[in-house]
Amino acid sequence: MIKPTTIFPTEAPCAPKPLPLFLVSLRALGVLFILLLTYALNSLRHFMSAEWGWRWRGKVFQMWARETASVLGMRVKVRGPLPAAPYLIASNHLSYVDIIALATQLDAVFLAKNEVLGWPLLGMIIKGFDALFVDRDDPKDVIRVNREMSRVLGSGKGIVFFPEGTRTEGRDVLPFQPPLFHSAAAAGQPVCYLTIFYKTPRHAPPASRSVCWSGDMDFIPHLKELLEIPTFTCCLTFGSRALVASKRKDLAGSVWRAAREQFVPVS
Repeated sequence: MIKPTTIFPTEAPCAPKPLPLFLVSLRALGVLFILLLTYALNSLRHFMSAEWGWRWRGKVFQMWARETASVLGMRVKVRGPLPAAPYLIASNHLSYVDIIALATQLDAVFLAKNEVLGWPLLGMIIKGFDALFVDRDDPKDVIRVNREMSRVLGSGKGIVFFPEGTRTEGRDVLPFQPPLFHSAAAAGQPVCYLTIFYKTPRHAPPASRSVCWSGDMDFIPHLKELLEIPTFTCCLTFGSRALVASKRKDLAGSVWRAAREQFVPVS
């Protein structure tokens, strides 16, 4: 069992004002500096053996996530047991900062949509840390990704994926799409689940708008609003059990129902 770690930046007052522009700019520069340093450090793994390179990758990835969370004022709380690798974890998806929060706790390979490659900065860093990318509109690509998932799990590593297929404002957990459960169902691989919840301080913009990033929001204005919040909380709730089924539709449905049962709506 992996011992969870909680990140505690300095608490903000209960009625915070938006940070002034120069502090927002410093935050943005801090995020950029950490990203560039991470990119440089991660490139050193190419001079190591496969085993040591993977260990180095995990340390650098977690360093990036924890330092970025601290700069953003993101306070990460963990509930429930973290699984030991190899694992397959299905999660709801609320924001581009989901991966940052999850990477503070998990040394995992993330599965993301191809569009993530186009996200400023974050797409570059996720690609550099061995993420798997899928074109959900191409059935043939889903077949390829299922093979890649089997390969990663077979090598003893963990995978986190977002089977809703999109980001939401956190009002509910959308039904999980079955195709990416195919390899797990075929191999009898247990699937774990977790849910993500965000909360902002009193009188700050609601987390459903300022932290959650749904498809109808422009990235730059949303990022600016996020950087203006002195602090916010992310709660990662890991499910108490892993689920198994021989059919992908049954597996997706049972994991979705379990995740939805423990989910807390974002306000």
